[in-house]
Amino acid sequence: FGLAADEAGHVADVLAKNAAQTNAAVVDTGEAMKYIAPVAKGAGWSLESVTAAIGAMADQGIKGEQAGTTLRGALTRLMKPSDAVAQAMENIGFSAYDSEGKMKPLSRIIGELQEKTAGLSDEQRDNVIATIMGTNALSGMQILMATGQEKLDSMTTSLQNSDGAAKSMAETMQ
Repeated sequence: FGLAADEAGHVADVLAKNAAQTNAAVVDTGEAMKYIAPVAKGAGWSLESVTAAIGAMADQGIKGEQAGTTLRGALTRLMKPSDAVAQAMENIGFSAYDSEGKMKPLSRIIGELQEKTAGLSDEQRDNVIATIMGTNALSGMQILMATGQEKLDSMTTSLQNSDGAAKSMAETMQ
């Protein structure tokens, strides 16, 4: 994420709090970050929002590198959509970028996809999401859509306010 060395304490707190609140162990989140962090940084997504998504997927059994590759695959398809992906997004009136050409936050993308596919049958929705995000990312994206924008935002805020979590957990363990 291109964070400065003096932010290492906050990163430790984010990872510790995520491990305490979700089924994502610190090592799972680290494995996921190897795959998604460079791409997420390029999209302008925060450490906390990506960590929240990793935690939400871990709660449903998608952990470590599987979570990271799921997010990376979906994000890269949004960044450089094929003709089929672009057509599927156009068909539902969805764009991953705002009016200034900036990538939308992850939770907002999830919220808009929920909204844009709400009137579709399960089969149609799954087809659209698989086309846009890729079949390999489908299960993870379904989890994030079921989690919803509001809960992802709440998890992200919790992680943004996690300072001291690692120290507190270490004291408890001792």
